[in-house]
Amino acid sequence: MFILESEKMVQKSLEKLKGQRDSRFIRVQSKESIKALVGVIWSPLLAVFGVLSEQSDDAKIFQMCLEGYQLASNLCGRFQMEIEKDTFINSLYNITGFKRK
Repeated sequence: MFILESEKMVQKSLEKLKGQRDSRFIRVQSKESIKALVGVIWSPLLAVFGVLSEQSDDAKIFQMCLEGYQLASNLCGRFQMEIEKDTFINSLYNITGFKRK
């Protein structure tokens, strides 16, 4: 079901993109367009934040990953994407070492 929903969102986004004149910018007309975009990019963002935060020793990169987690989970929450939001929060919980032993 998730794959079917994702494919529908991607198809809707592609149809909207075809109508744009300037290929450098996309004019967003509705919240549904943004939600569709978030639905496509949340998983790659999660992977990037997770890998960078675990493998980098640079404090600035870690800080940027934390900000990314915060912004992504807020965005998912704004669009009632509960599973995606909870996934970001669980990943953040796991990388920060707050697990009980």
